[in-house]
Amino acid sequence: VSFDPTRDFSPVTLLGSSAVYFLVNTDYAARNSVNTLADLVRLAKAKPGQLNYGTTGPSSTTSMTMALFENRTAIDVVPITYKGTVPVAMALLAGEIHIMIGTPEQVQSQLSAGKLKALAVTSAKRLPIMKEVPTVAEAANLPGFTSTVWYGLLAAPRTPPDIVARLNKEGIAAIRSPSLRSQLDNIGFEIAGSSPEEFAEFIRQDTANQGAIVKMMN
Repeated sequence: VSFDPTRDFSPVTLLGSSAVYFLVNTDYAARNSVNTLADLVRLAKAKPGQLNYGTTGPSSTTSMTMALFENRTAIDVVPITYKGTVPVAMALLAGEIHIMIGTPEQVQSQLSAGKLKALAVTSAKRLPIMKEVPTVAEAANLPGFTSTVWYGLLAAPRTPPDIVARLNKEGIAAIRSPSLRSQLDNIGFEIAGSSPEEFAEFIRQDTANQGAIVKMMN
């Protein structure tokens, strides 16, 4: 790309992040005794290269998360590419794929109906929306494992500091307002709010972390 994300914007504030869930078809899980994420890892190790997961491409959150997970657990899972998250969910329901990594709102009705099973969430702590679902760190004994999609507010390059400060104040007030907070809690969005300096450092660190995963994926 023609810009540097760590240099060519004026960071305002980190708004928050969304985690994703490791999901399996309930019938498939029952047939293969997959009740936890650790069970899924054991199955994958017993059948290297035979399990697959749905993805929308190599740069997607799904593929990045699975690459990190494969590296940490020493398993080999095959990616199957679809043209969107809806086709991926349909494929999981139909038994065409074994695993999906998705957000709760994408499959909430299927989860409620018992057709899909959430094994773990990729956030650092359990989310209020599904407190019964453990984190990946808990479920697969992988300390420090996280994989989230973050959202932030950035301004144009060289925006005057007083304007950045005003945007920061108003942005944090908006994201933490009770009316918006209740809506975001319902979709598992973790609210943040940070100083411009903290957000700039967050972007630098995240760029390094994601870059390491990209290199690992070749």
